[in-house]
Amino acid sequence: MNSRQVLGSVALGLALVAMPGMARAQCGTTTVYDTGGAGGDYGNNENYTVTYCPPVGGQAVVLTFTSFDTEAGWDELSVHNGPTNGSTSFGLFSGTTNPGSFTSTDPSGCLTIWFTSDISVTRPGWVATITCVPLAPPPPTCGSVVYDTGGPGGNYGDNQNYTVTYCPDDPGDVVTLDFTSFELEPGGLFGPYDFLNIYDGPSTGNPQLGTWLGTNGPGTITSTHPSGCLTLGFVSDGSETYPGWSAIVSCDPPPPPPSGDCVYVLTLQDSFGDGWGTSNVGVSINGGATQFYTVGLFTNQILIGVDIGDLVALTYNNSGGFQGENSFTLSLSSGGMLFSSGSPPAAGIVYFAAVDCIPPPSPVEDCLGGITVCSNQSISNNTNNTGNVADLNTFTAGCLSSTERQGTWYNFSPSTTGTLAFDISPVDPTDDYDFALWGPFPEGSTTATVCPPVGPPVRCSYAAPSGNTGLNFTAGDLVEGAGGDRWVRYMDVVEGQVYLMYISNFSQSGLAFNLNFNPASTASLDCTLLPVEFGALQATPLDQMVELAWSTYSESGTDHFIVERSADGVAFVPLDAVPAQGESLTRTDYRFMDGAPVQGINFYRLALVDMEGDQQTSNVVTARFGAGDPVVVPNPVAEQAVLHVGTELPENTSMRISDASGRTVHQRDGISGGRYVLDLKELGQGTYVIALHGADGTPLGYSRFVKQ
Repeated sequence: MNSRQVLGSVALGLALVAMPGMARAQCGTTTVYDTGGAGGDYGNNENYTVTYCPPVGGQAVVLTFTSFDTEAGWDELSVHNGPTNGSTSFGLFSGTTNPGSFTSTDPSGCLTIWFTSDISVTRPGWVATITCVPLAPPPPTCGSVVYDTGGPGGNYGDNQNYTVTYCPDDPGDVVTLDFTSFELEPGGLFGPYDFLNIYDGPSTGNPQLGTWLGTNGPGTITSTHPSGCLTLGFVSDGSETYPGWSAIVSCDPPPPPPSGDCVYVLTLQDSFGDGWGTSNVGVSINGGATQFYTVGLFTNQILIGVDIGDLVALTYNNSGGFQGENSFTLSLSSGGMLFSSGSPPAAGIVYFAAVDCIPPPSPVEDCLGGITVCSNQSISNNTNNTGNVADLNTFTAGCLSSTERQGTWYNFSPSTTGTLAFDISPVDPTDDYDFALWGPFPEGSTTATVCPPVGPPVRCSYAAPSGNTGLNFTAGDLVEGAGGDRWVRYMDVVEGQVYLMYISNFSQSGLAFNLNFNPASTASLDCTLLPVEFGALQATPLDQMVELAWSTYSESGTDHFIVERSADGVAFVPLDAVPAQGESLTRTDYRFMDGAPVQGINFYRLALVDMEGDQQTSNVVTARFGAGDPVVVPNPVAEQAVLHVGTELPENTSMRISDASGRTVHQRDGISGGRYVLDLKELGQGTYVIALHGADGTPLGYSRFVKQ
């Protein structure tokens, strides 16, 4: 049995939910209360939001709590710096510790309170006074020196939860913070007491660059966000204040990205903040010299320019201590995770793959990559990492007090109205699985529109005992904590509505579970899929254009294909529509010529549209157009590959394939732009180089490939 404790925490970025009330503050002294009023307790099952705004512009609301008493760990209040509970949070408060005083720095001058209570035990709640003060001017930016809340000569205060954003004056520039002094309360046995988080963008919802405390300051931090902004979030406890920090704000054009067809981002992290010691990650490209990277405090981020066809290898040296604090990821700067090490990382060669610059799909451990459930049949699944994105926070995780651990996301939409129940059975009965369900969302919702969830789940079990868990027809509770019995009430579901579900392996064992739908359920999860069986999409650069070719092996009710192109693999634009066969039980081949491809890498995909207007998107393929290095696809190679050669080559260009010793094993003369099939089954296993040379021997380009 696992022992668990629900801990209060600070949430610096919260999701937006419906706001039932707004109050215009009276600038004097106004007293406000919880829903129980001046003499009563608040109620059970509350989800209450109220916003207080100044009566005139240029003012800011000040909210000062004079008493506070809520059920510790279960009934929670958050205060937000702005007109919604999606605004930046000053903190999460529960129990009897007085939250203190809060002053709005939002341009609206408003403050928002969000309160939730569980199904049992009510308390007297809170009393607070509201006054108004002049709204503080926006923070200085370029060329200024900035400080913590204590200013240039004083210490910061106790119980602070302070957020400030610095943005450039001119669009296109990026902010750099150069910390010239830094002194916060050092961490202790129970973790950090006072700490500074820095986020790469205009809010605390952007990627976190690191956490700093003690005297180990951030040094120099530069934004890589399109806005050019950096956001600071500072938290202090109730004792011991220190001088804080000072930093110089500068604004300059962003540094040029590394050269290459795309940019890889290697991010190294240490959760405790004391660095990796002798541990490191090694990066080798095309078998070249290995570059080693490590972490000094919390994080280190490295940008690596790569070309299509490059072979990238990552190795990990685990010689340092406290391996459970270390982790690293490799991603594309345009989006998409290529590799996540988990914690502790495995030692040795952990990643080896050819570059294609195509953003990979989100993993099933992230909400956007969730598995679509398309039948009431049993599902078996397991994972050994936590994914790439923190989809849940303190307010959206509900009963999952430890938020996301080692779990998988699912989404489903009932095809018939009725009741729905299921059980989650671990393969190892000693494993402890938890789950949460969000919804319903409107018909037609997709993961792109509902991920991450913005409010608490409608069903949730965090029960500590190991064994089966889920929804059944005998439980009466909707949500249960660590002391629950693992079962909560079934759901009434409506055809077409959409739900999200997260199944979390609290034991973090990496062992599988089975998801079984209760046979007494009356709702069906059958999905209606688009009526087409796709063949592979291919893109081939020719003399003045790129040829796209694809096939279908059966069609029913298909209307047309939309050919889409992108220059970065992220933002696609439609080129033209190609009529579909409509009804077919045999193979149909399609062709499309892109007569105006962009110079460099072109990304292509298809959108199949059926007679009802529903769409299905194909895989993404690439084609290099114009002069440049040759590209071998696929890479690594089994027996046969296709060589893609740029269109702008001199006459009498020759192509040579050499082995690792430099010996020429194949040669072809008279190469021009186009596509060449290479029969490589006679080659032995190993790494080979393809080189293009002009008639005078001038090198024109090269690429590497691996023969399996």
